[in-house]
Amino acid sequence: MNPAIAGLLAAFAAGVTLLQTCSRLPPAPGLLLSLAGGSTVAMLIVRACVTLPASHVRRSTALRAVAAGVAIVAMGLAGFAYAGWRAQVRLADELPPTWEERDLQVRGVVDDLPQATPEGVRFAFAVEHIDTPGAVVPGRISLAWFASRDRDPLLVGAGRDAAPPPVVHAGERWRLTVRLKRPHGSVNPAGFDLEAWLLERNLRATGYVRDSRANVRVDAFAGRAGDHVQRARERIRMRIARALPTARYAGVITALAIGDQRAVPESQWAVFSRTGVTHLISISGLHVTVFATLAGGCALLACRRSTTLTSRIPARKVATLVGALFAFGYVLLDGADTAIASGRTKAISMSSSASSFSGRQNQMPTDVNTSLPTR
Repeated sequence: MNPAIAGLLAAFAAGVTLLQTCSRLPPAPGLLLSLAGGSTVAMLIVRACVTLPASHVRRSTALRAVAAGVAIVAMGLAGFAYAGWRAQVRLADELPPTWEERDLQVRGVVDDLPQATPEGVRFAFAVEHIDTPGAVVPGRISLAWFASRDRDPLLVGAGRDAAPPPVVHAGERWRLTVRLKRPHGSVNPAGFDLEAWLLERNLRATGYVRDSRANVRVDAFAGRAGDHVQRARERIRMRIARALPTARYAGVITALAIGDQRAVPESQWAVFSRTGVTHLISISGLHVTVFATLAGGCALLACRRSTTLTSRIPARKVATLVGALFAFGYVLLDGADTAIASGRTKAISMSSSASSFSGRQNQMPTDVNTSLPTR
């Protein structure tokens, strides 16, 4: 990578990091102005340095130093403004206090893998339309749909005290009656930060589905791009559950296959924590790289057996492309929570593939975990 571009990217990342240390967000107009001004100044300075005759640049070392300094400051300011703007957008999508604990009619899509529990099911819900007049609901909420209980005292205890939990699948479109509240969590030292967890996953309200005849499934499959991925992940999870119905390690297999760690019971998490292997259960660049390496190696062995193919394209290039595609597919199956963490590996795999096809030698960085760690 060009050292100038690397320096600008580092300055941008430093600006993003700097915002994390602020106790409050700067005002939005200033953020937009800083973003536009910083990006414009950086681009103009870099372009001027590139188009300037080489003889002039050599004679003016001070000018080059000043230009580089201004570009770095401008990109740092742009990174600071960009992070603040993203935070403003995320925090602006909230549930007003006046609409807490009130029945709301909403339509939307099950946006993640539903998590079945003995009491019902929990899932993320992407709101597409609000049927309640005047109501304001965030675009993505977390819902719990509990099994409806029979209120007739003569039936309680006679095997009819609760209806079966509702069956919900990823990618379904529903019209629901819900009650919501703003994200709230306990503030305990070294404890789990529920509000931060919800904010990271863009779940801007929590609530439950009310018992109502208006709760109906509108479409069995919404057909959005992400719905195909979520439905595939759900099918894989169901097949693992059917193949390993009583196995204690079924949850670990599910977590490593599709990134759904909720299937791992708390007792096993406690053992993993005490033995120091928790990070191995969470899909990271290590797992993605090993999977891509195995796929690329198999493709390389297969391509070397075909003279027709290798006479047109080198087997190593085919193996690189196959490995990158398998890494990309594995990251998609990992789901939203782990796709961000594995995004660096995906980007490096794609850049390595592009470099290979362009005829350039590209050495994989050592921080991508290309081999198993040693003790």
